[in-house]
Amino acid sequence: MNKIKNKNKNFNHYGLIFLLVVFLIFILINCMSLLLKDKSGNLKFYGKNEVELLAKLPITDLSAKSLDVKKIEKGIIGYTDFTIELSESSKEKVKYEIYLFDVTSSNVFKYNYVKLYLTDGNDMGISKFTGNKSLSYSDLRVLLNQPEKRVLFSGVISPGEKQNFKLRMWLSDTYVIDDYEKKFTGKLSVNVIS
Repeated sequence: MNKIKNKNKNFNHYGLIFLLVVFLIFILINCMSLLLKDKSGNLKFYGKNEVELLAKLPITDLSAKSLDVKKIEKGIIGYTDFTIELSESSKEKVKYEIYLFDVTSSNVFKYNYVKLYLTDGNDMGISKFTGNKSLSYSDLRVLLNQPEKRVLFSGVISPGEKQNFKLRMWLSDTYVIDDYEKKFTGKLSVNVIS
């Protein structure tokens, strides 16, 4: 009688182990596509990825958006143009985010004085930057898992596509200049999001 009970216990354990193995194989097969998926999507960033702003001259939003950056003193308007490109070998469109983060070592402005204007390659303002009020660095959304980074732009790009951007940064006209030399250096990066 005891031998029969022991055989039933062993059979129940083997059956449970078999079901567990089948379940793990099922999960592995379904998650394989996610594990093997190319997270970068062959997304490339081209251009200068740092932009610097000095405490030289506060200017109005309208002036900062319209002035020719080549004809004014360096540091009054921080400027960079850059391109995001997705390789043709990518199989599908990808969502991405462009981040801007402060890499200034010391004597930085308060973030609400650092104004931003992002345009496409044809100088057409990107939607969230075209309102009556210019956005400041402090207005940008902070990443929860990387609080030093702020989201400048979120978009979608197709395989083989290039998207051009221009970023302007200036010191708000409400800023009062003092005797201390201050600056803000922002660094750009791009990342594929799921």
